[in-house]
Amino acid sequence: LALKNRDPFILKRNEAYIGVLIDDLVTKGTNEPYRMFTSRAEYRLLLREDNTLFRLGEHAYRLGLMEQDFYKELKKDQQAIQENLKSLKECVLTPSKEVLKRLNELDENPINGKMDGVSLLARDSFNIEKMRSFFSFLAPLNERVLEQIKIECKYNIYIEKQHENIAKMDSMLKVSIPKHFVFKGIPGLSLEAVEKLEKFRPKSLFEASEISGITPANLDVLHLYIHLRKNS
Repeated sequence: LALKNRDPFILKRNEAYIGVLIDDLVTKGTNEPYRMFTSRAEYRLLLREDNTLFRLGEHAYRLGLMEQDFYKELKKDQQAIQENLKSLKECVLTPSKEVLKRLNELDENPINGKMDGVSLLARDSFNIEKMRSFFSFLAPLNERVLEQIKIECKYNIYIEKQHENIAKMDSMLKVSIPKHFVFKGIPGLSLEAVEKLEKFRPKSLFEASEISGITPANLDVLHLYIHLRKNS
């Protein structure tokens, strides 16, 4: 990439475990052998083995590591996943005679009230065969797409929350820190964090996040107090 005068390839923390590893070593450093535990990744629910192609496919194609035909198929599958997840969220089921009968035929427990398709597919017992049988619009989809839809439904609440956290963090890191901002005395900031912030005087929360020892919790506290002081 450097020989071609292209931008460096940097994996984010929400894209791969090696992105977490590199970010930790570069921004935090270590005084002992570094071990990559899943607990180090705040977005570990997104860093699953099953979604590797969808997670890194865009990068692979851009870097010339994936053939165009395969990339087109991958994008087609991604679109199918998103469109059908949207349809499942919009599909509201009620405990009508027809719905209860179809659930019984699939050896599934009845529903007691309104439920969307995503919630129904979150059931462990609702396998791919049942998905195709119950929702006719899912029948033509290939196995890879259906497996991904099933997993997305199963962890839907948690996955959405992590996506929200990523968007929130991206937005938060753009916040600037006033020139003469006083870090001392802010509840929730450790003495070590205050000393480092006073020493390096970051101009933004992004710069603060790059300081070794400054945690996401510290950034949350800073964000809150910057907002409070701007409005006071």
